[in-house]
Parts: sequence; C-alpha cells; structure tokens
Amino acid sequence: MTDRNVYEMVCMIYALFSKATPRQDSASVQALVDNLRDIPDDLSGYIYRKFQDLDSLPQNLTKACRGFWETWKMENPRSVYREQCQTCGGSGGFEAYEKLSDGTVHHFFAMCPQCAAKKEGFRYLTPSQWETQGVLCMPPGYPGGKLQFEYDYGITEKPEDSPKSYRNMRALKLLMNHRTGYDRGYAMQDARKAS
Repeated sequence: MTDRNVYEMVCMIYALFSKATPRQDSASVQALVDNLRDIPDDLSGYIYRKFQDLDSLPQNLTKACRGFWETWKMENPRSVYREQCQTCGGSGGFEAYEKLSDGTVHHFFAMCPQCAAKKEGFRYLTPSQWETQGVLCMPPGYPGGKLQFEYDYGITEKPEDSPKSYRNMRALKLLMNHRTGYDRGYAMQDARKAS
C-alpha cells in the first residue's frame, strides 16, 4: 500500500472506534506504512470491512491488518497465484559458467530477461543467447542441483573414494586423536592392537 492509502485507512479505522487519529508523521503510522507496503492498495476496503466486525480497536494494528490480508489470500488463492517463469523456473535467473582463455571457469548468476527487474549496466540474455557466446547455463530444475551439474559437465572434479575412508566413528576419532595429540583412551586401545 502507498503511504497515503495506509494513512487514509488508519483514519477510517480510528474513526470507526471513536479514537483520536494519530498524525501522519507519527512513529506508529510510519511503522504501519513500512509493514503494509507489500499489501495491494485495493485491499484497504476489505481490511476496513474486517475491522467493522471487531468490537474494539486491536492493540497491534499491523498484526491485525496482516492477518486480514492472509485471510484474503486464503479466500482468493487464484488472485495470489502466479505462474513460474518458463525461462528460469521462478528463480530470477540461472547459473552460468564461462571458460576463460587461461583455462579457468568463471561462474556467475545470469539474471533472467523475462522476470528480473532490469537495472542499467547488466546483460539480460536467455540461456540460448548465452550459449551462442560460449557460456554454459544450468537449466532450471536440473536433477541433482548445481553440484551434480558441475560434475556432469566437468567443471568440478568428483572426489574419488579414498581407500582410507573411515567407515565408523571410532576410526575417525582415532585419526583425529593422532593428528591433534589429544588422548581420551583411544590411544591405549590402538596400542593394544599394535602389540
């Protein structure tokens, strides 16, 4: 809601309960304005009608307004629902990898040209446009996520299973004791095995 719309709604609510309306520059009104910014302006009438059902003015006006907004969203799910972007899958962009001339891979997040708020100085290209420039883009919903994508395309090497992998906690604790010099009885058990 805009500042003016919030203040008008507050004036109507306070008048409904015969209370003195706070000034527009008061801290309580400014807190309401900050907390109700994401509520659409056209819901002020709905919220006011919900206040008409109450017997007294609630102590926390912000909590009451947001609660009425949540109620409205549950009553009108189709109004709140937005389809996911077909380009990025609703994430606002996609992971991109560019191989540089020195052999290193430059990883960056490419903003989606369809749904991202455009800012000056950024390039907004689709994954196919990036690929024509030699940049590899991870498709939305890649099975296994970013790490699996990097393994599959050779960007990151998959760790090999070491023959010294420690399968139980006891072996790991023994190793850590040897490395740190901390002895908690495990060294005695290890010495018995060695003898």
